[in-house]
Amino acid sequence: MTMTKTIRVMCTNPRLPTHWMYGTVVGHEQSSVNPLPIRPGVIYDVVWLDLPSNWQDEIDGGNLRIVSEATYQIEAVERRIDKG
Repeated sequence: MTMTKTIRVMCTNPRLPTHWMYGTVVGHEQSSVNPLPIRPGVIYDVVWLDLPSNWQDEIDGGNLRIVSEATYQIEAVERRIDKG
């Protein structure tokens, strides 16, 4: 049985408006067999924390870095606190 989990990412390209944003890759899961599925040259759909949840951004994997679930959740909590 292969365990899968949601892929959490951060945009690392300073030329993109999503730079330093955190998001969730949709349509892909991370598995124990293939732990790093994010690859340059492959387009991924990402839902960003700072943008409406129904809006998906197509972005090249070369602009993304996988982050831990804990890091993602900390960012999500900070955004909720900022919205007050």
